[in-house]
Amino acid sequence: RAGYRDFLAAHEWGFLRPRANFTLWPTVTGTATAGLTTTVTATTAVFFPSMIGHSIVFTAGSTYTITGYTSSTVITVNSTAAADSSKAFTITADGVYRMPDDYGSMYSTKIYFAAGSNDDRVIQLTSESVVVSALQSNADPSRPTMAGVRPLLNDGTGQRFDLVSYPIADQNYPT
Repeated sequence: RAGYRDFLAAHEWGFLRPRANFTLWPTVTGTATAGLTTTVTATTAVFFPSMIGHSIVFTAGSTYTITGYTSSTVITVNSTAAADSSKAFTITADGVYRMPDDYGSMYSTKIYFAAGSNDDRVIQLTSESVVVSALQSNADPSRPTMAGVRPLLNDGTGQRFDLVSYPIADQNYPT
């Protein structure tokens, strides 16, 4: 057993440190169709999995909480949105992004932008309280430079986490 552990420890096994790709997104607007259920479908691809927990606000003033992500054009919300069919909506970016359900922890102290983005800069990981403090002093959107992980209350289905970034994204930043 000791030899087996030594063998495993002698190599960087990628499957032991899975990589999650996600997008830091800015405020998005669009037009959606809402069925007789809690499913909202956008006319263009504007949704991201990290939008779970955010509010979608329709022009009529109706507000719903995003509870699930199906695809870049389909989400679920906490209440039937049929009255808001074919209306414009806004999801306001606040620098908070829901991490994937299977997120456990960060392996690195940096978040790298996606390959092919021609951006060799990184987002430095720090304490969530440092990021929140920075957001309180300046909410102007720009390219994120730092982020922190915030644990959420355990809802009985497993621990969840948010990534809080500063500054708030001014465009889509794939990582």
